[in-house]
Amino acid sequence: QKEELQKQKMELEWEVDKLARENAAMRLELDTLRGKYEALQGFARTVAAHGPPAKVATASVITIVKSSANQAAYS
Repeated sequence: QKEELQKQKMELEWEVDKLARENAAMRLELDTLRGKYEALQGFARTVAAHGPPAKVATASVITIVKSSANQAAYS
């Protein structure tokens, strides 16, 4: 019975480690998405305040989103 409990303990420790890794990955993804959201909000406020310069606006938002994604990837 002691061996069975040891086996269960090891399995539970493995499961806890796995969940901790998944949690960390999800936290990183959430931070990345939050950064993109904030960048888009800032861009929307800028456009609302100054009016939309058609093609420049699209290029700017793409740059902001890509920059945020790259920063998160290297963090």
